[in-house]
Amino acid sequence: MPIVKTTFKLNWDILPKGVRPWSKQKTLLKPFLDNVKDKRQKPVYDSRFEDINNLKPDFTAIGKNGFNGYVIFGFSDKDIYILESAFYGNAIYVFSENWKELSQKTKAEIINNDLQIERITHNGEKNNWLEKIKEILT
Repeated sequence: MPIVKTTFKLNWDILPKGVRPWSKQKTLLKPFLDNVKDKRQKPVYDSRFEDINNLKPDFTAIGKNGFNGYVIFGFSDKDIYILESAFYGNAIYVFSENWKELSQKTKAEIINNDLQIERITHNGEKNNWLEKIKEILT
């Protein structure tokens, strides 16, 4: 059995968090996106998720309770967490450091208590909601 003779301390993170290209991210989200009932809407949701992914979150998360049908795009360095749904009629929710707690609440609790940083509807042009997200991230 080999013996480790020396251990080096490096001045950088080993395999740091990074950006996942949409081609890889889409594969990971495929089971989730396949739940979209209206196949005519599927390209719309794919596009929305890709647009947010292109903003370079450092993680994504899919839950089983709370915000059903939502994917969380985490921008940890900015303390911003964007929840986007793959189901028609659902808004985008933006949270900060308490995103884990808030994402377990009902939408009514969030809205009635104004617990979100922002609630963005998809009404209007794509650029409206995407620009709002970009502003929040700057």
